[in-house]
Amino acid sequence: MSDGYISGQQQLALAHGVSDVTIQAWESEGMPVLERGGQGRPNRYRLADTIVWRVDRELKRVREESPRDQLDRLKSQQLAMAIAKDQKMLVPAGQVESALAARIIATRELLLRGRTWAEHDAEQDPVRRKALRGEIVEAALRRVATAQAGDVSDDEEDEDEDATGA
Repeated sequence: MSDGYISGQQQLALAHGVSDVTIQAWESEGMPVLERGGQGRPNRYRLADTIVWRVDRELKRVREESPRDQLDRLKSQQLAMAIAKDQKMLVPAGQVESALAARIIATRELLLRGRTWAEHDAEQDPVRRKALRGEIVEAALRRVATAQAGDVSDDEEDEDEDATGA
């Protein structure tokens, strides 16, 4: 061996502590060969390249997930999702979508009514109009934050009207 280069499978086998048959098998698995020998000429290898290849090969084997490991991982994920669902930390997307849509619609309706009230009550006073609009938005946001999806009672509407001065 000179300058990190090795000639011949036997020398490489000695460097790795394996047999020449193992070196032949590794070559068929893709171990890097610097220069293929011909008749009467041995293959040449760069020792560092063969070591890196061998380490990568072993790491890949360790990282590969067995069917049992995959099953255990999937069961664990399924259990975690069931627990999250039981604790109401995970809900079906359809429930979230319908609840969110109901709140957005209720807020939109409240804000549109509020805009009309503010324009009517403070037609000539821009300062008063701005203050009323702020109150309307705050009332709508409070209602959205505390109400359940689709909950609209006459009492709440009356409270919202009181908050806006209508």
